[in-house]
Amino acid sequence: MQINKDQTIGILGFGKEGQATLDYFQKHGYKNILIFDRNPDIKAGVKSLLGDDYLEHLSEASVIFRSPGIPYLTPDIQQYEKQGGIVTSATAFFLENQPAKVIGITGSNGKTTTATLIYEILKKHWPHKVWLAGNVGNVLLEEIEQIGPNDLTVMELSSFQLQDLKTSPQVAVVTNISPNHLDHHQSIEEYIDAKKNIVHFQAAGNLAVLNASDPIVKQFAAETKAEVKWFGDHTDENIQSRLQSLKFKTHPQNIKIALIVGQHFDISQERIWSVIEDFKGVPNRLEFVRELNGVRYYNDTSCTTPESTTTALEAFPEGSVIILLGGSDKGSDYQDMNKKVIQRKATAITYGAMGEKIAAGLPPEQVIRMGSDFAAVIQKAKEIAKPGQNIILSPACASFDMFKNYIERGEIFTEIVRNLK
Repeated sequence: MQINKDQTIGILGFGKEGQATLDYFQKHGYKNILIFDRNPDIKAGVKSLLGDDYLEHLSEASVIFRSPGIPYLTPDIQQYEKQGGIVTSATAFFLENQPAKVIGITGSNGKTTTATLIYEILKKHWPHKVWLAGNVGNVLLEEIEQIGPNDLTVMELSSFQLQDLKTSPQVAVVTNISPNHLDHHQSIEEYIDAKKNIVHFQAAGNLAVLNASDPIVKQFAAETKAEVKWFGDHTDENIQSRLQSLKFKTHPQNIKIALIVGQHFDISQERIWSVIEDFKGVPNRLEFVRELNGVRYYNDTSCTTPESTTTALEAFPEGSVIILLGGSDKGSDYQDMNKKVIQRKATAITYGAMGEKIAAGLPPEQVIRMGSDFAAVIQKAKEIAKPGQNIILSPACASFDMFKNYIERGEIFTEIVRNLK
């Protein structure tokens, strides 16, 4: 999409992405820029329409760059489009105007780890520059002119970013789909439709890497003209055995995806594995903290849904996990997660506001109920752990009953664990 300099650009939401969008267009000589944001205290240096009624003024702009946190189906945005306004985003503009091949990763769980792992593999073995963008990397709009046609860009893409795209990445990865962000999307159907855009606009010669074990993701194959390569839950003994020796833990599916994408760019399996073996993981996502008395401790505080905790359980051998579960309510259903706890013969220590609810769905021999003393929860896990076991903070809940946010929860867990004697 080309934007004329006589058009008025509206930036809807002035967070990190909004600031990057403003910087880009100011750098390129655009003068007619408006900021729309609820926060009345923003100082953007350009005309700004702020406060609770900020959405009522969208018609003053010819083109709106929507920040991901503002739902695309907001009535004011839809009305603006019906009246002839153009709605786009920094993500859409980047995909339409940068020259490199893009590897886009989406899914309800696992996309950050998968995107980072693919980036590390390509960065080491691709002969040109590799860029990391999206939720896990930078807002690359600022660096778009530095990207060359032989470079590669790896992007983690949320449903918020995908929803109004008209361009799909040349390589699209979908890890899984489960109910998520229904506070942002109006229905699960809307959420799935947003995710489909990662493959919907692909062309022949592109690649879609899809989860054959996920019935929703399987339907995405009908949405794309690209070649489809599948991964799934089937056991791969080579992957399972090689993962056991690594401190970095992840679901085997993430490794399968990395192997498919790496080999698509002519990187050998052994070169891919050399990166996996050195990979330290992503902060707050099955992040290895330390080993004490033969017991390994992992910080997985970013797991705030039962589905993501279920995925974490599958990254460890059966019977080897003591998992710390609890926090504040997100309206989640813990039934399937509890079935996985039982199946994997894990021991759960539950705590916080949702501790009792989670514990009620587990057999007494597999659960220890605790209160809201986080240090005591970790100490109890240490006391019952045996050499060879893994203690995982993978709460399946939000953190707001006891912590400022999930990052603080992970930081406190890490500090307590590092001070254990």
